[in-house]
Amino acid sequence: MAGVGAYNRRVRPVALGLLLILLVGAAPAAGRERIFRLTDPFGDDRGAGSLRYPRRSDMNPGDLDLLEFTAERRGDFTVFQFVFARNIRKPGREAIDGIGTMQSDLARRGFYTFNIDLYIDTDGEPNSGELAMLPGRKAVVSAKHAWEKTVAIAPRPHTLRASIERAKFREWREEESERRSLSRPEIKQRRRQISEELIPLVYFPTRINVIGRRLDAWVPNAFLGGEAQPTWGYVVVITGARLEQRFRVPFFGPWSQESLDGMVLPVFPGSDEQAFGGGLEDEPLQPPLIDILVPEGTTQREVLSGFDSRRSRPAQLPGIVPADIAAPAERADGGEGESPGSR
Repeated sequence: MAGVGAYNRRVRPVALGLLLILLVGAAPAAGRERIFRLTDPFGDDRGAGSLRYPRRSDMNPGDLDLLEFTAERRGDFTVFQFVFARNIRKPGREAIDGIGTMQSDLARRGFYTFNIDLYIDTDGEPNSGELAMLPGRKAVVSAKHAWEKTVAIAPRPHTLRASIERAKFREWREEESERRSLSRPEIKQRRRQISEELIPLVYFPTRINVIGRRLDAWVPNAFLGGEAQPTWGYVVVITGARLEQRFRVPFFGPWSQESLDGMVLPVFPGSDEQAFGGGLEDEPLQPPLIDILVPEGTTQREVLSGFDSRRSRPAQLPGIVPADIAAPAERADGGEGESPGSR
C-alpha cells in the first residue's frame, strides 16, 4: 500500500463557501474532511473531440461533462463526489420498452444517463496491478498506474456486475473450448470463481446521493484497504449508460442482442438514439469514453486518440496522483475552466 500522505486543505473565504453551496448543492459539513479535489475543463464531453450526443431529448451537451472529482473522509467510508456541468437527470416514469417498464423501475439510484468508472492505483508500483478496464470501454489503464481497486458507479449496479461476470465467463469459455471439452461441473465452478474474484477488485456502490449537479458514492474503506489517499493514482472515466441488457444494433434493422459491453452506449459514425455519433469509420477500437481526467502535460484528445485498431492497440489512460500536483485554485465559477493537473 502507498504511504499515507498529509493533505492540507486551503481555507476558503466565507463568501466563496456560500457561493459553492449554491452551485454544488452542499459544502462539506461537520464530521467530513476533504482528502483531495481535482477539477476538469468545462465543455470537453466530446471524447477525442468529435463525438455527438445521442439523438434523444434527455441527453444533451453538458450532461456527461465532469467538472470536479473530490474525495472526503466519512467515518468508515470514503465518499467520492462527482460534479457535472448540468443537473443530473433523474429517472422518470417514461416507458422504455414495449411492456411498459419505466426508467424509475430499473434505475433506482437517482440517475440513469451515465456510468462512472474509478480505477485506483493504491501501491504506486508500475505494472503491479491490472491494466484492463471494465467491458465495453475499449481502452486500458497505463502500466504506470496499474490498478488494484475499481469503483463502478452505474444506474443498475447489480445488473452491471452480472453483465461483467457473463462477459468474463464467455471469454474464458471461448478460450478453453478451443483446446478441450468442458464438463458441466467445471463450467459451474468457473462461474462461481469469477463471481468471487470480482469481490476484492471491483466495488459497485449502492449507497448513492444525487443533489443537483453532484453525485456522492459511498465506498467502504475496508474495500479500498484504508481511506483514500492523495498519494494514490486515480483514473476517472465517464461513459453513456444503457439501462437494458438487450439493445438494438443501429443501422442493421430491428434485431437485438444481449449486452456484454458493460452497459455502455457505443460510438458510431452516424447518429442514433442508442449511440454517440461522430465516430470514425472502420475504427473498432475507438473508445466510447465521453469525458476523462488526465494529468498536466497531456490532453483528453491526445489520450483518446492514441489507439490503433489495425495493430490491436487500445488507448492507454494515465492516472492522476493528487499529491503530485499543486492544489487547484479555488474559483467562484463552480469549476468551469482550466486548473493545474486536470488538463
